[in-house]
Amino acid sequence: MSEISFAKRFCGTGIALLIAVLTLCFIPAGQQAFAQDEDETEESDGSLGGEAELDPSIWILNVKVKQIRSITMLDGPNKGKVFWYVIYNIHNKTGEARNTFLSASATSDGKKVYADVYQPRVERAIEKKYGQPLWGKTDLIKLQKARDVKDVNYSFTPIPAGKRMDCVAILSKLDPGANKLKVTLRGLSNDLKLIESDDGNKVVEERVFSIDASRPKDRYKIGLDRLIVKKQSWTKIRTPLAKPKSKAEDA
Repeated sequence: MSEISFAKRFCGTGIALLIAVLTLCFIPAGQQAFAQDEDETEESDGSLGGEAELDPSIWILNVKVKQIRSITMLDGPNKGKVFWYVIYNIHNKTGEARNTFLSASATSDGKKVYADVYQPRVERAIEKKYGQPLWGKTDLIKLQKARDVKDVNYSFTPIPAGKRMDCVAILSKLDPGANKLKVTLRGLSNDLKLIESDDGNKVVEERVFSIDASRPKDRYKIGLDRLIVKKQSWTKIRTPLAKPKSKAEDA
């Protein structure tokens, strides 16, 4: 099996389109992680826990998951709806400015899948609750409107060297019967490869940040609007690419 380096820098419309497709095809991440207590998660240091030294062209941003909470909208078109969200901080300690394609997805123990959604009113309500601005899809859409759609950086979020950013991903309504949630954050590294086997099958391997969270076990706290972060780690996931149909199959 041969490995083809697929991205030494996060730029170019081709990579942007590929990553956009991958965000719709979440594959649960591995279980290698470390335990954390509620609201005591530590910033990842960008190291990979004993893995071989990375290619110097690969960069990884530091991450700190701050909280996973829910909010009930009190007015507007979403009045009465409950939205779950993840607040995380990213810190660019790579020494250079980076363009990132930030996205989030999640699966619950009921095998239901959630993707981050564009909800400007909800995002503003979360910012009010949190007490400060947060970078989310609303900000990205504003940025895109100021860009030419032909710009290779159209869908990317620029993060200057040394910059810290508090970000939010809105996951919409969580299955009311769910007790566990696995969240995957993408776009925090440019470690992305296309792997092709001898029989022509192709998969995309990417480095993602994985978070395992669950409801409190205390029966008096289980109804709270929060999930407790239990594990988090860098891991790699693979997404198979569908083979293009032959002319015979299309006939």
